[in-house]
Amino acid sequence: MINLTDEIKDLKPYFKENNIAIFLSITSSWVNIAGVTIASIIKHANENNNYDIIILENGIEGKLKNKLKKYQRKNVSIRFINISDVFCEKCFNLTHLGVSVLYRLLAPKIFKNYKKILFIDSDTILLKDIANIFNNNIHNFHIGVVKELGIINCFYFENKEYYDKYCGIKNIKNYFNAGVILFNIEQINECSCDISEKWLDMAQEKYYKFCDQDILNIYYDNNPDKIKFLSHVNNYYFSVAFYKKMPKMILEDYKKYEKDAIIYHYIGLVKPWKQLFKCPKSFIWWRYAISSLFFKNILLDYFNFITKGFFRKLRLTLLMLKCR
Repeated sequence: MINLTDEIKDLKPYFKENNIAIFLSITSSWVNIAGVTIASIIKHANENNNYDIIILENGIEGKLKNKLKKYQRKNVSIRFINISDVFCEKCFNLTHLGVSVLYRLLAPKIFKNYKKILFIDSDTILLKDIANIFNNNIHNFHIGVVKELGIINCFYFENKEYYDKYCGIKNIKNYFNAGVILFNIEQINECSCDISEKWLDMAQEKYYKFCDQDILNIYYDNNPDKIKFLSHVNNYYFSVAFYKKMPKMILEDYKKYEKDAIIYHYIGLVKPWKQLFKCPKSFIWWRYAISSLFFKNILLDYFNFITKGFFRKLRLTLLMLKCR
């Protein structure tokens, strides 16, 4: 049972009109990267809209919060909700993704006073006004999401037993990516059961490869009429593995959405802030990073990362030569 603090219970939309509600979930190590996402939101913000940005976190330092708050404008609010007191990491079967990926499962509880809210991952950049995603009509649906073509067309066949038997997913063709989710809070909370509690119970029951994404897909596989599938422009995702394994015809068809993409989503393990020359479209991400308040920190982290990689390879080479 999740017991929310008074701060969370009282959380309401910040603006009375044209409130574009967005939330991210991050840890301290992701502040720099989330800063780039927020910078891209600000860059494409429309002066006629109001942007209500909420960050779910578990104890980010005050100075880092203050740095993110520098993005606030007359029509941009940035607030932080610390949910470490209501969310016990030890209770869950987690992957390398960490506990913060499960925070989005609390959306119906935390944002119960909202009609609708958009979740986005921090490994994203906005190419256009984020309101274009938020304003999708999902009336009568719980969520608006984009299908995950990599899983549907490639990784499912490599992990068929996992999806069919372990997860019990009956229609893999409806599998979606959880990095961008438009929640219809009003519609979700009309359910007789507490959906957030149900989702978190699932997270406690057993291990899932993609944590929250698998949990949400299992739940909505049994409630397919509650999903609205949005165009790929609303979550244009890619990775090295995605481009490498995707059937050519499907990939070429998918790339047609790129020119109208509202958002770029850097899925997978290869990220632009670590592997500049391996990650697809990494230079576009860096273009936003350069203009962000976090550029110096990101650049320093990048050089530290590649330097460590260089010395690891050097030590391995010397060891191999020594063994000869």
